[in-house]
Amino acid sequence: MSFTISVSARNVSQKPVTGASVSIGSSSLTTDASGQTTSVTGAATQKVSIDHPDYVSASSTVTVADDQKGGLTVTSDPLQVSSTQWYPAGGGNFTVQVWFTLGQLQDVPGYNARDYFFIKSPWKMRTPASSNNVLGTVVAGWDRFLNSSFSSTLASQGQYMAARWKNKSGSYSPQLVSMWVPTACVPELKNGKQHGGPSYLLYFTPKIPAEVTDSYPDGEFYRKLGDRYLFSEMMTAHHMLAQGRHGIIVVPIGQAGQSFSDIASRSGALRLLREVSHYVRRKSSVDIATQFIQDVFAVAVAGFSDGGNPLYNVLTATGGDVDAEYFYTRALREVYHLDCDPSSTSAYVSAILSWYGNTTGAKGLRNYRVYTAKSWASSLGGFSTAHSVGGASENHDPSRSFVSVGGGYIQPVLDAMNAAKRAGTLDVENNIPANPHHFFPYFFVGHAIGHSDIF
Repeated sequence: MSFTISVSARNVSQKPVTGASVSIGSSSLTTDASGQTTSVTGAATQKVSIDHPDYVSASSTVTVADDQKGGLTVTSDPLQVSSTQWYPAGGGNFTVQVWFTLGQLQDVPGYNARDYFFIKSPWKMRTPASSNNVLGTVVAGWDRFLNSSFSSTLASQGQYMAARWKNKSGSYSPQLVSMWVPTACVPELKNGKQHGGPSYLLYFTPKIPAEVTDSYPDGEFYRKLGDRYLFSEMMTAHHMLAQGRHGIIVVPIGQAGQSFSDIASRSGALRLLREVSHYVRRKSSVDIATQFIQDVFAVAVAGFSDGGNPLYNVLTATGGDVDAEYFYTRALREVYHLDCDPSSTSAYVSAILSWYGNTTGAKGLRNYRVYTAKSWASSLGGFSTAHSVGGASENHDPSRSFVSVGGGYIQPVLDAMNAAKRAGTLDVENNIPANPHHFFPYFFVGHAIGHSDIF
């Protein structure tokens, strides 16, 4: 018996991977411009491996067996063949098509992300026992931003993952990606391209000051930054679970003094999320034929502070390709503006309104600011409801929120939190910042997620 093994290699955007080294038994081959190579073999079981300096290596064991019914079956482990196939015995040479989708995200070397320090011990309640949220104890009567109680079992409800790009030039920016993957998302990862999958929150943080000298991307400062936004300070993962929602939270961690150059565009953001999808599926041991690429269907992009600049670029940097158009008009469902300070306010407002009016299907826009210019409110148009309490104002309708709280509204909250921390009634690991802006996402990201149509 002889048969041909044909290997096809694609990246997460389904583009051919050229120049990959392929091993089929004792044969050493290289993929051509179409990402393919072939070999004729007579062995019933063959290990097929593929390697490329810019991608994470992969392999699969292909087995051809007599099915005792006058034919042959082909299987692989892990599942890389197009399907379990049947061939009539004695039919001559036949071809087994083996598909590989190669990703560029790999584990951060030096530690196991599953056992990192902030996952080891059970989570305690991060708010006083007498109240679900400190806001309710400081500003009476305005409760529409109160959070549900935070879970004390966060570690059992999902998994923290940290990954970095495998790239021979090391030039891709950012190199480090922190992720929170709720357990509820894992079944959704098993769906093929035609069935959708989990939703994603892509979270742009402020650019890191150039004065930070820790080594990038493996230094402790950068590793802890993901913890700060996901868990210990901004508590995005806590807020998502408290709202009864689930989605994969992606926090790219840039290098000090550097911008989010490669992902701060429509096609770049989509590429990052496709890489995350592929990485998480592999880490979660999702057993699905990898030629069935699960695309990214529902995305919310958030920006905080200086993170408004990459958010603005994602909205405006077209890239001029089909991926950019797909991300902008279909995948990007919601935008969360968390007191952003983009380079050009008027241009940013125009970009927001342009996206809001040109996407397909349901969409959401949530805008939260300490202070606001009148141009913001007038540009966003009328709202169905409006509330104003203690110098804070909220304009809201089912798909949009526009909130201005003023420094005088949040400052008493921060003062109360510091007092509670000193008294031992508030369990917060990090210091409470003095500037209301610096703690802004803690107060409002839960509101945005709670009103989401995709999580």
